[in-house]
Amino acid sequence: MFKIDRRGSVTGNNGVINQYSVKSYVKISILGDKDDQWNNDIDFIVDTGASITLMHTSEAERLGIDITKYDDESLLSGIKAGSTMKLFIKRSVMIKIGHFPPLPISIGFSSSINPNLRLLGRKTFLSRFGIAMDNTQIGIFPKIDI
Repeated sequence: MFKIDRRGSVTGNNGVINQYSVKSYVKISILGDKDDQWNNDIDFIVDTGASITLMHTSEAERLGIDITKYDDESLLSGIKAGSTMKLFIKRSVMIKIGHFPPLPISIGFSSSINPNLRLLGRKTFLSRFGIAMDNTQIGIFPKIDI
């Protein structure tokens, strides 16, 4: 488990992991499938209401993720009132968070959202991790089977 304090410092089992400028963000590293390079410290908003992790299509290009080889296509509603948007879904995008080992998640890419918006959603990410939060910090920890 790690937590974010009021100053934006993230601490975990191995001490300070990195810094955050906004306490509602979590920094994630993503492996680009075009160049096989890790892209570090990408800010995501932890959104417990988001069904899927979501990014703008321009982010896929910047991070070396080839969305022309997407796994699924879907329509999503709920981001902008009364509208739906087309999503290109890539499964098995490798990410790293904190000191946890890399894991594959699904990410939906759309050109219809704000290019700076990155949401960390329930499917494939928050379904594997629990969160604890208050108005000063957020903690993310792996779920365990009981």
